[in-house]
Amino acid sequence: MFLRGNNIIHLTPELSGGTGWYANSSRDIRDAEQGILNILWALDMIATEPIYTQRHCDVYDAGNVVWKSSDDGLFIREAKFGQEVEAQGTYGKLINPYTGDLISELKAERKGTVIPSGQEWPTIGNTSVGILGDVTQVIDRERPI
Repeated sequence: MFLRGNNIIHLTPELSGGTGWYANSSRDIRDAEQGILNILWALDMIATEPIYTQRHCDVYDAGNVVWKSSDDGLFIREAKFGQEVEAQGTYGKLINPYTGDLISELKAERKGTVIPSGQEWPTIGNTSVGILGDVTQVIDRERPI
């Protein structure tokens, strides 16, 4: 109530990474902070000019979902961010967390590029474990929209 009543905006970034969160460095934290400031600038809430770590931004059609079966286990993503995975190529694997035995390899239904996703986490039930995308547009951040 205090925040809303005093026109204070509260933003919570989703930094993902599964159980790899502990490995995030001060650079990752700085990038998240700069991302929030860039959003505030885009919403006309602050005057500070945005800072980008790269000039171009890829826009993905992210409709290529990788699913796992109803078997429970520890999901481990093997494909790296930005890597292209072929149709029926291995995206990750599901292992028994107690024995390390392979339960199943998780395959991409169709070809696509790995976009940000968690690295590893325990899974329960039939759920998605990743999304592949296709670059549909490259935006030059230094050109007006």
